[in-house]
Amino acid sequence: MQIIESMVLGTLALAMVLDGQNILGQYTIPFQEFDGEPFFAAAQFATPDGSGGLVFFNPPDNSLRRFDSTGKQLWSASWSFGSLQGAVTSMAVASDGVYLAGQVNGALPGQSYTGSYDAFVAKYDPNGKSLWTQEFGTADADYVRTIALAPNGVYVLGTEGGSSGPLGLFIRLSDTSGNEVWTRRFTDPSVIDVIGAAADTTGVYFGGMTAQATQNILRKFDSTGNDLWTYQFDRFSIILSLAPDNQGVYAMFYPDGQAILTVRRLDLTGSEVWTRQIVSSYAAGPIATDGTGFYVSGVTGTALPGQCYAGQGDVFVMRFDSNADPLWTREFGTAGPERPAEISIGTSSAYVSGFGPNGSVFLTAIEKSSPAATGSQPIILNECVLNAANYLGGGVAPGEIVTILGSALGPADLVKLQPTADGQIPTNLAGSQILFDGEAAPLIYVSDQQSSAIVPYDVAGKSTVSVQVEYNGVQSSAVTVPVFDSRLGVFSFGPNGTGQAAVINEDGTINSPFNPAAPDSTVSIYATGAGLGNPAGVDNQITGTNPSTFQSSVYVRLDSDGSCDAPYFAAQVTYYGGAPQSVPGLVQINAQLPPDAPVGDSVPLYLGLYPNSTVEQTVTIAIR
Repeated sequence: MQIIESMVLGTLALAMVLDGQNILGQYTIPFQEFDGEPFFAAAQFATPDGSGGLVFFNPPDNSLRRFDSTGKQLWSASWSFGSLQGAVTSMAVASDGVYLAGQVNGALPGQSYTGSYDAFVAKYDPNGKSLWTQEFGTADADYVRTIALAPNGVYVLGTEGGSSGPLGLFIRLSDTSGNEVWTRRFTDPSVIDVIGAAADTTGVYFGGMTAQATQNILRKFDSTGNDLWTYQFDRFSIILSLAPDNQGVYAMFYPDGQAILTVRRLDLTGSEVWTRQIVSSYAAGPIATDGTGFYVSGVTGTALPGQCYAGQGDVFVMRFDSNADPLWTREFGTAGPERPAEISIGTSSAYVSGFGPNGSVFLTAIEKSSPAATGSQPIILNECVLNAANYLGGGVAPGEIVTILGSALGPADLVKLQPTADGQIPTNLAGSQILFDGEAAPLIYVSDQQSSAIVPYDVAGKSTVSVQVEYNGVQSSAVTVPVFDSRLGVFSFGPNGTGQAAVINEDGTINSPFNPAAPDSTVSIYATGAGLGNPAGVDNQITGTNPSTFQSSVYVRLDSDGSCDAPYFAAQVTYYGGAPQSVPGLVQINAQLPPDAPVGDSVPLYLGLYPNSTVEQTVTIAIR
């Protein structure tokens, strides 16, 4: 047990320098599901307004809504196709109003119909009043792919034709009053679709897909409709997002089909200035610029350097200067999946909108520049109230051992708990306390940048809990996190909850590649986050020789090679409860390995709670 206890006591502290970019504001707006699918499965748009508010178009009811910086709805408007068929496929937000665009198979009120599907663009003022609608097209089908705003109006880009001839592209510029300035229609045998656009005072940039779908191009038209230049990307590169400024354009793309966000800087003539690989991201967000550099966003399945991971895919935003030198990174999320939608850059904040779990829309304001932390006030880094075993944030469970990261949390040197003679666990160590809704939690250890505690059992039944750190009488700002019934994480010897699991073999020795377990033997696996025991017991007392078992059911499985297609081998769980004579919250799972268990130095080991899915963690066990 000595090595297990030393892990809980924090001797394997995270080796990381935390990036403390502050989140200045954050809110979530719930929306209903539609036809059994989350609302965001259809075309949807959630765009920051640049001042902390959000404009949201919801396709199921064709509602357009605006929210202020606190998430309060300011107004709601409705878009209607009447008896016609159509779709809103793009939205953009400017200081003077909101633009919607799409296609329709008939004449909208006050408009003329040209045939098949027409394109349209409409504008609402900042208070939700409909100002004007333009419908236009050809006798063939016209589909809007995107719109791009510029100071002199709105560019509408899309495709046309294809039913009786080659597919064409169109670009239309309308002024802010809805008057057509110019339209360009062209058939380009090498380009069959528009895959994104952005505009500024010099004109409009758009990405295109080639007929062979093996190459993307970037093309620019000036503000009077002249075709200036075309830039061809590398084979199999995929353009994701564009952001122009007065020196050229930043183009974010995946190179050669790889999920690595890459940014290429082109000047005003279409010549490459530089290219930088940024970060791996399996779901890209937008790129934006404020004239001093650029911001990229996406989704990560792990903790980025200096950040904490909440689980199932976090959103990140990175800021770079104009030479692609990094300035800061901010990762945030919940225990569920999120993805970013748009970025708007304000005077002091970068506003990020996106879609979260259970049919929700979020807006997060991140400060553009962070002053250096000064003074003695403790600071909890957002998302960094973590399961002490797998280092996942996103919530807590009663009795879970958590690790908290930040600054000024406690003394410079780590101080570990020293139970009293009767087994009491202190709630104050070296002048430091960790509070859950004001209740002092039993402490495992405290230090300047990392401390650990046992979540009080009293949080059970709550939906959220407020977490604060107090050191020498000075309290941190509160961080509010969700409360779950259970949140199991397995202790391991690798970084951030990976690698060799904390396992004791049947003979009492520590499992390792040099000391493997035998098939059909019983091993003990150590974890935390199982929730309340039965009976619950107390959270500030060293457990006895007969600790409580847990109300949930756990399974243990082995995999032959870690792939999704490989068969799994179920171990028989013979005990699931507290670890005897240890701190509350340390979970022991005794499992008999199957006789035909796969063998190796690093056999994938999965734990989960019925009826939930497998714990989001990759650990291994040695079996020979």
